[in-house]
Amino acid sequence: MVYLNVYNPRGVRYDKGEIAGSLRHVIIHLTGRLGVLSKLLGKNIVYKMPQQPKQLLKGMYWYDMPSYRVDKSRMVPMIVVGFPSKQDKQTFLSKLGVSLGKQKFIHWPHRIPNPNLTRRYKITRVINPRYPVYIISKGRWKQRLTVKACLKAGIPFKVVVEPQEYEQYASVIDKKWILKAPEDFSKRGQGGIPVRNFVWEHAKKHGKHWILDDNIRGFYRWNQSQKWRVNSGVLLRLVEMYVSRFSNIKQAGLNYFMFYPSRQAKAPITFNTRIYSCILMDTSTGLKWRGRYNEDTDLSLRILKRGWATALFNAFLCDKEATLRSSGGNTDTIYKHGAKKALLAKAESLVKQHPDVARVVKRYQRGIHHEVNYLPFKDNELGYKHPKVKTGSNEYNMRLQKL
Repeated sequence: MVYLNVYNPRGVRYDKGEIAGSLRHVIIHLTGRLGVLSKLLGKNIVYKMPQQPKQLLKGMYWYDMPSYRVDKSRMVPMIVVGFPSKQDKQTFLSKLGVSLGKQKFIHWPHRIPNPNLTRRYKITRVINPRYPVYIISKGRWKQRLTVKACLKAGIPFKVVVEPQEYEQYASVIDKKWILKAPEDFSKRGQGGIPVRNFVWEHAKKHGKHWILDDNIRGFYRWNQSQKWRVNSGVLLRLVEMYVSRFSNIKQAGLNYFMFYPSRQAKAPITFNTRIYSCILMDTSTGLKWRGRYNEDTDLSLRILKRGWATALFNAFLCDKEATLRSSGGNTDTIYKHGAKKALLAKAESLVKQHPDVARVVKRYQRGIHHEVNYLPFKDNELGYKHPKVKTGSNEYNMRLQKL
């Protein structure tokens, strides 16, 4: 980690790579002078300025879409501090007068106000996706995170459940929202592949469909260097509208809330990369789900290798719970023998399918992970349909109002 500063008051030997890999560090958003930090870390503190691309919308065809702007007042330097031991971390935080819970970052010396606490987007007109929305769910009738998020946002959907669990789901969800699968697909031992292909066939007549994981807590819009919750189907509809401008985009979706920090700025869309968990599928490709693990990455790669394009929306985000966090889903089936074995099997299966671009790496607390090189696909054509690029924005009845 290039930007890692190590607090080592005891002068013990340490390995920077081990500290970074174990996540034994905190991220400090610097909101004032260095002060005490200089005394603790020395004068040569390494810090990182937030990403601020000069032309966020260049080449994005972002017309007739919501505004997408940076708030420079929220873009502050970031300092990463690592520790040889947990005790060193506690000593460091106590000297700063900070109590750190489960989060990995702090604002120091004063906190940046969160506008979400005082303002929210109010939707004055119902706008929902054109294409059907499917939620695939297994063993999560109690949590039903995505179901709750869709109900709160007023998004019509079908939650696809196995016959053996239909009654449990029907006891907590109106039956009009439930689609019973023709069999207990989990008994095949192929994870979510069979039910995803059932959805593919069920939705084929529509040309496109949404397929959502069942552990999404809500939908958000990034704007003004802040992530704002949007309780509406408008974000999914906007993805559909944008994709319709191109002939070659065959898969699109929302990036993860956790993968896009508020105080960094990316282009509103990342083209030609993987799409996870909240996916707009185009069945005209004829490509179905396959394998047992990493089916989303595999499908994105197969689409890209055929010369088609994908679009991952950073402007619109889904707040998805981390993999293996909750019981149910794949956690109780193909991952039931433990996280380490499951993650290794996932990584190795993807490498076997795509040895030219995938490899196994050690990363973060999860240890084994897969890493994919998407550079070979960066020039896949989007197939823009119109002769001229238009300009202008449209808020689609999303208005910030005080709570």
